[in-house]
Amino acid sequence: MVFLDFAVVGSSVLVVDDAAELRRVIGTVLKHAGYDVQTAENGQRALELCKLRDPDVILVDIDMPMVNGHAFVNAYRALPTANARIIVMSGHAAESEARTMACEFGLSKPFSMDEVLAAVRYLSSLTPVNVSP
Repeated sequence: MVFLDFAVVGSSVLVVDDAAELRRVIGTVLKHAGYDVQTAENGQRALELCKLRDPDVILVDIDMPMVNGHAFVNAYRALPTANARIIVMSGHAAESEARTMACEFGLSKPFSMDEVLAAVRYLSSLTPVNVSP
C-alpha cells in the first residue's frame, strides 16, 4: 500500500524514458503517491513539456533515441524557467552519470519503486534550484 506524503502532494514529476512499460509503472506509482505526473518518450518531447510547465522533479533515462538524457539535461538547463531537481536513470553507473551531469540523484537499473519514491520524495521536499529573489 502506498501512502500519500502530504509534504509533496501536488508536486509535479516528469518521467522521461523510451521504455513505455517503465514510464507507465513509474507514472502509476507516483500518481498513487499523490504526485502530478507527466511522461515523455524522449528528450525532445520532454523539452516541449518543460516549456509548457516546469516540473519539480525530472526522472530521465540516459540512453534514448532522438534527444538522449545528456542532451536533454543540457537543453533543459538552458531554459529560463529551469528549476527542477533531476534524477538520472541508467543501466550502468547511474550515480557516476549523475555526478558527471551535475544532477541530484542517480538510479541504476534495475531499481525498485521504493527507491524511486524515496528519491522523488526527498528531492520534491527541497526548495527549487534557481529561486529568483
